Amino acid sequence: MPEKSRQAKMLGKDPLVQLLARTFGENVRVLRESQHLTKKELADMVGSSRSHITDIEDGLIDADFSKVVKFARAFERPLDALLAPGGALHSLGENERG
Repeated sequence: MPEKSRQAKMLGKDPLVQLLARTFGENVRVLRESQHLTKKELADMVGSSRSHITDIEDGLIDADFSKVVKFARAFERPLDALLAPGGALHSLGENERG
């Protein structure tokens, strides 16, 4: 199944929910990689599984607010670093960018 169809099926057809899930996932990936964390390490930090992290990073599932807060705390970043388009990159200092 193509990625967009899979995403629509998992998140419903609401384009805003799909956009937010993709944005959150992209920001999680950028921050995880900038901190040289594996998916398993991040999963342990937020009380999740490696496969759940993969699905979040791929924009296939949306996280509830309590999970978003756990990610923000794990990365020591404000919520907008996870929710705003490009938020992760804007929150990183020059020496943190790969």
